[in-house]
Amino acid sequence: DVAVQQRVTESVRDALGDLGAAAPVLAGDGNHGAQQRAGRALGRLGVGLSCESWIAHSPRFGIVTLKVCRPHEINGARGIRAMRREADALLLVQHRAVRSLIEPRIDAPIPALVFEHAPGTSLSEILDHRTVAPPQALDLIATLMAAVAATHRAGLVHLDLKPSNVIINGSRFDRPTLIDFGSARPIGFDPGPGTPAGSPGYAPPELERNERVTPAIDVFGLGTILFEAITGEYAFDPDLDAADRPPVERPSELADRCPPGIDDLVEQMLAPDPADRPTLTEAGAAVDRLRHSLDLADGGWTARSLQHLWGER
Repeated sequence: DVAVQQRVTESVRDALGDLGAAAPVLAGDGNHGAQQRAGRALGRLGVGLSCESWIAHSPRFGIVTLKVCRPHEINGARGIRAMRREADALLLVQHRAVRSLIEPRIDAPIPALVFEHAPGTSLSEILDHRTVAPPQALDLIATLMAAVAATHRAGLVHLDLKPSNVIINGSRFDRPTLIDFGSARPIGFDPGPGTPAGSPGYAPPELERNERVTPAIDVFGLGTILFEAITGEYAFDPDLDAADRPPVERPSELADRCPPGIDDLVEQMLAPDPADRPTLTEAGAAVDRLRHSLDLADGGWTARSLQHLWGER
């Protein structure tokens, strides 16, 4: 819709206004002198229900990711609440694999969040074209587990772990970036009635039932990412309610060269009952054992064996 896109463009211009020393311009506007002084939108990265993200240049901060409310949400509550949750969460969660917030601008005329830019491609886009080899998938999930553990130590649950919220820079699956904390809630939070948080196909049954928030929700989300990375298939049909889901398939039946034990790990992480899932610590230990077994199969310790040392900040 041209009118909607024009309003979005105007919103991005306004949100960028204070990031530079002059009126912001969009790429291709031709005003090259102003572009040296002004915030400049370089392209749109993604669109959500209430917000969208752009890559931009700011004379103050360099290349950044700018998240702005969509036009219909500028004066609404949903997008603002999500932005405030994300800003509050990122004040608490500090980890090398979590995208950093540079500046919250929630109370500005055009509400926005300014993030460090995480270069790369979303895991979901990568999986549109190919799968991830099991060794790389285990490296990926090990680092994501460390980031999620930092989130839990901060007293929060991410609630929306899925491939589109994971950025991969080149071929470095061992150094992903976790984004979008707009759904994060405190451990023990009681959501009450209403639309559940999370995304269809990635949310566990208890989240769809609006039950109290626990770390087991993120264990389930990590399990869906691991399954999808290895197989290239959804663990669960997004069009099915959790109550109607069939048992998850075994990754080894859908992908080659899966290490022994990965089927059991995925099945446990994706258990419908949160009490049957491993804790994040237990799941992390199982991932480490699988990675170690692959290292031994390769003939000894490799660089991947030591990447757990990268871990936290």
